[in-house]
Amino acid sequence: MTTAFYDVMFGDKVESGATLNEIEEYVYKRIELISNKEMVLSKYIRTLPQHQQELSRVLQDESPAADEIFPIIKKDLLMTGEIIKASNDPRIRRTANKITDFDNAIEVLGVDGVIKIVKTILLRKVVPVNRIYFKRFGQQIWNHSLEVAKVCSVLASRSSDDISADLAYTLGLIHDTGKIIIFELLVEAFSATNPDSRPGSKIFKRMMEHSSMQFSARIAQEWELPSLIVVALEQQLSRERDCLAEILHQANIASEVHMMVQADKITFEQGKRLFVRMGLEEDLIFAMYGGFANQCT
Repeated sequence: MTTAFYDVMFGDKVESGATLNEIEEYVYKRIELISNKEMVLSKYIRTLPQHQQELSRVLQDESPAADEIFPIIKKDLLMTGEIIKASNDPRIRRTANKITDFDNAIEVLGVDGVIKIVKTILLRKVVPVNRIYFKRFGQQIWNHSLEVAKVCSVLASRSSDDISADLAYTLGLIHDTGKIIIFELLVEAFSATNPDSRPGSKIFKRMMEHSSMQFSARIAQEWELPSLIVVALEQQLSRERDCLAEILHQANIASEVHMMVQADKITFEQGKRLFVRMGLEEDLIFAMYGGFANQCT
């Protein structure tokens, strides 16, 4: 399942040759160029407005203080609106009256709930989903990242090891930032090469998957995220993984299985067997995907 994301995006054709086509060759050369250790990869990620950059820096602390976070959030009307909207979810709102202000929203969501929403919003703002090329690609990166974050949080909360569900959520949310760089290179390649050329060979997909994970680990370092997150990302390319890295590995595969079922690449029953083989409990499978079975049977 290592190339499942790209199989869904570009099809699952298998080519026996080792020759890249024009667009694949262009991306390959650009990946080689930016793989230089001295190059700052995060410059390929779109820049946030100044107050959101400030908020992102505060959230890098393992235990960010509410009195530092909330004044910055209040500067962002759209973010405040998203938080108030989330607090009005009937599954968590405890009163009959609609929540209309930020302070009451905090009472409903709690500090940890607000922080999780803010982290999600900040990453969503750097994922390019409105470009003329590969709009679906950008949207799929976002959907996959959000799903992996949720699954990581569930797995961490059920783990016998002392792993923060919030840290696991953050790890899942940012684990595919490297794919954003791949996305930008593909957009660039489509503008610079023969528009009839299309990526999709197996060797190219493997190269993109390997490179994107390396990029994700480097971006996490550049963003000065906790070392536990950086190590967990680096270990995705290894067979030896600590507990947090294994949680990400399982959540990533689980989301890719889900993606393959939704794209009719495999059946729901085949997907379920893969979940079970991974050691995921059946109630967890349905907790992760809700109406997944009803949609796919």
